[in-house]
Amino acid sequence: MKKIVAIGGGTGLYALLSGLKEYQVELTAIVSTMDSGGSSGVLRTELGILPPGDIRNCLIALSSDTKGMYELFSHRFTKGGLANHSVGNLLIAALTELNDGNFFKAIQEAEKILSVKGRVLPVTLQKHDLCARLENGRVLVGEKKLDGKIAGAKIRQVFLKPKASIVLPQALDAIKKADVIILGPGSLYGSVIVNLLVDDLPKVIRKSRAKKIYVCNAMTEGGQTYGFTAADHVAQVEKYLGKNSLDAVIANSKKPSKKAIGKYLKEHAQFVEPNIRSTKKLKAVKGNFITSSELVRYDSKKLAKAIIANC
Repeated sequence: MKKIVAIGGGTGLYALLSGLKEYQVELTAIVSTMDSGGSSGVLRTELGILPPGDIRNCLIALSSDTKGMYELFSHRFTKGGLANHSVGNLLIAALTELNDGNFFKAIQEAEKILSVKGRVLPVTLQKHDLCARLENGRVLVGEKKLDGKIAGAKIRQVFLKPKASIVLPQALDAIKKADVIILGPGSLYGSVIVNLLVDDLPKVIRKSRAKKIYVCNAMTEGGQTYGFTAADHVAQVEKYLGKNSLDAVIANSKKPSKKAIGKYLKEHAQFVEPNIRSTKKLKAVKGNFITSSELVRYDSKKLAKAIIANC
C-alpha cells in the first residue's frame, strides 16, 4: 500500500483527501497551523490554542461519514457569543482543554471520534505568524492580512514570526517514509508555502525518495498572486522548497464559465494559465480537474484519479 503525504491547508486539502481516501493508500495530512482569521483566529487569541480550522477540514475529509460530518462539524452558529464559530472548531478546542492544553492529543482524540482513515498532523505545535514583505518594503503580519487585495505592491518574500520553528516529529517521520508527497492545492502562500517555512521541512522533503507532486491553483488570489501563471506558482514553490525539487505538476486546463470568471474578476482573481511543459525532470499533467459550479474548486474524484495515475 502506497504511503501518501499531503501538505497544505484550507479547502484545497479537503478536496484532495476526500478523493484519495477512496483508494487503497495510506494517507497522512500535514496541515498548516498559522491561520489567523475567522473562528480559528478568535480561538487562537482567546484560548491560546493553535488555529483548528484547517485541521477540522482534514479530519472531516478523512472521516468515515464525510457528508454527515461535514454538515455537523462545519455548522456555524449565527447568534450570541458563539456567532461564526463552527462545531468542529469548538470540539477541537474542548478536546484541547480536556487534554491539559495538548493540541496534538486533541487531534488524536478527534480522529477516534470521526473514525478517520489516515492521520492528520499539525506541521508544528509552536505558535507563529505568517508574514509578507511587499516590494514597497511594507510588512504584513498575520495570515489574515494576506487575504484579499494587497494594494500597491506584490509580495517579495514570506516568512514566519518568530523565525525558528520545530516540525512535529511525526510529520518528519511520515515524509521520510512516504512514496508520494503532494503539495496543494490551496492558497500559494497561506496554505502551501507557509509549511515550507518551518525549519527542516524543505530539506527533509528534498531528501525523501518520494515522488513530489504540486497541485497548482485553478484561480489566482486577489493581490497575492494576481497575474500568476502555473509556471509562476511552480517558481514560487521551488523558491522555498528548492530548485528542481518537484517531479510533477498538476494544472487545470479547463476554463470556468464566463459567468464564473466574471465573478472572480470582481475579487481581482483570474484563471491560472496552465503554461507548464514537461521536461526531463518535471512532468506536466493537464486536464479538466474542476467542478462545474461557479465556485471554482478542484473536483475531488477527478483530482484523486489524476494523482493515482501519476504516482
